[in-house]
Amino acid sequence: MKKKWLSLVSVVLVLATVLALSVPAFAATPTVTVKGNYPAVPRGSQITFSVTVDSASDVTAIMMDLSETVDFDVFEFVSYEWKTAEQPKIKADLDDKNTIAGAWETPIAVSGTAPVFEMTLKAKADAKLGKSDVSVNVTLRCKDAAGKETRISCDTTATASPLILEPSVGISISGNVKSFVDSTGDSDVTVNLLKNDVRVRYTTLVPGVTTYNFTDVAAGTYTLEISKRSHVTRTYTVTVGTSDVKQDVEIRLKGDINGDGRVNTSDVNRANLQAKGKTTLNAYEFACADVTGDGRVNTSDVNRINLHAKGKSLMW
Repeated sequence: MKKKWLSLVSVVLVLATVLALSVPAFAATPTVTVKGNYPAVPRGSQITFSVTVDSASDVTAIMMDLSETVDFDVFEFVSYEWKTAEQPKIKADLDDKNTIAGAWETPIAVSGTAPVFEMTLKAKADAKLGKSDVSVNVTLRCKDAAGKETRISCDTTATASPLILEPSVGISISGNVKSFVDSTGDSDVTVNLLKNDVRVRYTTLVPGVTTYNFTDVAAGTYTLEISKRSHVTRTYTVTVGTSDVKQDVEIRLKGDINGDGRVNTSDVNRANLQAKGKTTLNAYEFACADVTGDGRVNTSDVNRINLHAKGKSLMW
């Protein structure tokens, strides 16, 4: 097999992709994939992504997430793939032309040079009340470490899935919050809304016994995470559709299995029965009984709860 030698040259790759579509009431991730045979990407290159989102009207703000994956062949039958570090988010109000633009420069650690180069750009836009047609322009540029840029002609193919913005439909998630006071007094409850195990922009701190309220929540399924000092963190699953969601939440102190706000002989007995296999606690009760945090309820947990109940060794 004839050996391929790879040149060390600078690459400038410019791609403009425009999408125009109506915005429905749910979200997706648009993906623009650029493929082609290009001259080699030099070691230490910087790649800059410029993203512009245009709308005729009704869009007031956009949150843009950007990430990219690079595949390249160093030799004929060897392929490498990596994902660069998470890109910063930009958030700004659209100007009079309803346009928002941002650019990110990302160093890529190229260990060799690549005759075959594939770049995937993913951008997710979260907009406020976007009912009009929306278009996206994506520009990619590559330059070497010295900043030298050279325009080349390339045979590229670009494909894109629809860009769908999340309209603000005024949907709220709210409810009562119940928690307790530990030996040092009361403290705030943290209420987080998570999507795919990632904290989204919805978070709030509320007093121990009160209500919480998240407004303008986009459609989808979320995890509601409740936490507080000396308490056992608890999660609830909530689904947002076209109407407001009411979800009351409660968290308990460590060792407070029955949820009465105290750790006493009742909790000791329940933990003891679980440890002996004579009863089965539900998942959250089990977490409250597992005061040692080893994923089991055994005599060690029973003893710790018992000592706390007798005031001989407090857990909190």
